Amino acid sequence: MASSFYVDEDTFYHRLDPRVKIIFTVAQWTAVMFWMSQLYLQMGLFVFNMIHAYFTKSLGALKNLYYIMLAVLFTGVIGWSLMATGPTPLFGPFTLEPVLQGVATALRTSIGIVSSIVLLCTTRNE
Repeated sequence: MASSFYVDEDTFYHRLDPRVKIIFTVAQWTAVMFWMSQLYLQMGLFVFNMIHAYFTKSLGALKNLYYIMLAVLFTGVIGWSLMATGPTPLFGPFTLEPVLQGVATALRTSIGIVSSIVLLCTTRNE
């Protein structure tokens, strides 16, 4: 296993000061916590994070975490569906509101994972 996630590339984000990258990452975490109920904003931020990871050439470090993010999605949806109910029936014992809450929880977690890995891949340990 590598001792560092750093990917040595010459991109705009790699050349930024590490403090700016940390502020950008914390701003993403903060934004996703404020948008807890707006699923479309969370999806937009997740897509932005994946595009950001692509342009910073950090997707290689994320390839092993795709399975973890899928597991978070499935456990979040199933867990919320079993523990909560809502007024809108979906299918069987599942209702729409807990499924959406599970997806929102998975997106919040995945945004935190992706933004953290991008920070680690673009910031050199010195």
